[in-house]
Amino acid sequence: GNTDANEFFTEEELAAEGCRMCPACCSGPFLNQHCSDMRTHHGQCSAMAWRSRDGTRRTPCLSNGMTYQVSATEISKRLMQLGNGKTVADVLPRCPTHNVSVMFNGCRGCGHLFTDLSWHNLPKWDPNAKEKAKLDKKKMQASVLLCSQIRKEAAQLEFEREALKEVASHLA
Repeated sequence: GNTDANEFFTEEELAAEGCRMCPACCSGPFLNQHCSDMRTHHGQCSAMAWRSRDGTRRTPCLSNGMTYQVSATEISKRLMQLGNGKTVADVLPRCPTHNVSVMFNGCRGCGHLFTDLSWHNLPKWDPNAKEKAKLDKKKMQASVLLCSQIRKEAAQLEFEREALKEVASHLA
């Protein structure tokens, strides 16, 4: 899974670590040091997924010794509950044994799933990306407004030309 790395590294270290960001909302930086397949651990109990990193054995999630796992479909259904103040963390299923949310290979900011991508296909972290996206949106809105005004002025000009032609034809 990916983690928010902003609190652990400087901007230079984030770039050197190969951090990524969400292609939909530019949230990040996200750090992934273990598995580039974004489907592998998606939906798995995060306590069990992280057990090998610190070397400790945890109580199995299920009585049969298996790890608690929910399907990508179940996670997608839960993501449909976003809004009205609910965050990704609020809607993710939780392991009943460890009381931790399942691994979510997606953006915790907007809910965009990374499961159809390889980690390396996510955009590289750019600390200025959100501001650039906001600026691009403002530029797009200004362009749309300008085009609307130009169309209105062009229509007015065409109307006035036609009116002048009609007046000129009556005077001739």
